[in-house]
Amino acid sequence: MNVLITLLTGLHPAIRRAYAAGVHEGCGWVARARPVGEWLEGWRKAAPHPWAEVFAVVRQIGEVLVAVERVDVLPTLRSEDVHVGPDGAVQVELTADAAERLCRSGMLPYGVMFTSPEEVAGKPRTRGSLQFSLCELAWLTFHRQRPFAGESLLESMMAKVEGKWRDPPPATVLPPKVHLALVRGLALDPADRWPSIEALLASLAPRRGLFAWLRR
Repeated sequence: MNVLITLLTGLHPAIRRAYAAGVHEGCGWVARARPVGEWLEGWRKAAPHPWAEVFAVVRQIGEVLVAVERVDVLPTLRSEDVHVGPDGAVQVELTADAAERLCRSGMLPYGVMFTSPEEVAGKPRTRGSLQFSLCELAWLTFHRQRPFAGESLLESMMAKVEGKWRDPPPATVLPPKVHLALVRGLALDPADRWPSIEALLASLAPRRGLFAWLRR
C-alpha cells in the first residue's frame, strides 16, 4: 500500500500529500497532510458560484485524474475527497485501496453515489468508470442535484442503472457544449463515453476570442 500511496501523491501537485499508510484491524489507514480550504460539498453550499468558477474546479479535478489514467490506477472519487482553497486551487485525496474506503465511517454514501452503472452491476472498474464518476460529481456541483431521479440513494442508484435521467433545474443553465459533454460522460454504456478524461477536458476547453464562453 505504501508504494501505491507514494505513487499517487507524486503524480500531480494537486494530489494531497500522503506520508504513511498501513492496516490496523483489517482497515486501511493513510496519514496525510492537512487539507487546505473547504471540502467541495461545503464550498458548493456556502455561496452561489458562477458556472465558470465551478468549471475551473471541475477542470482541476479532471487534470488530476488524467495524470492517474496515464499510470493505469483507478481510484474512487468522492466529493469529500476534494477541497477548494480560498484562491480556487483544488486538493484531491486519492486512495485506491478498498479496505480503507469501507472502513471510513460515515463516508460510504458519497462514494456509492459516484459509482458507475457497470460497477453497480458488479462489473470491474475501468477508465470509463472513473470518467463517469467525474461527470456525476461535476453534474452535482453545477446543478446542485444528482443527474438520476430518485428521492433516496437506493432509488437514485436504480435509476442510474436503468438510465433514468432527471431534467436539470431551470435555475442552473450550462452552455450546451458543457451539458452535452457531461451527458456523454454519463452514458450508460462505457463505449458511448469519451475515449478518456483527457478527451473530455479537451472538448470543454474554452474557445479563443472575446465572449468565447458565450458562444459555446
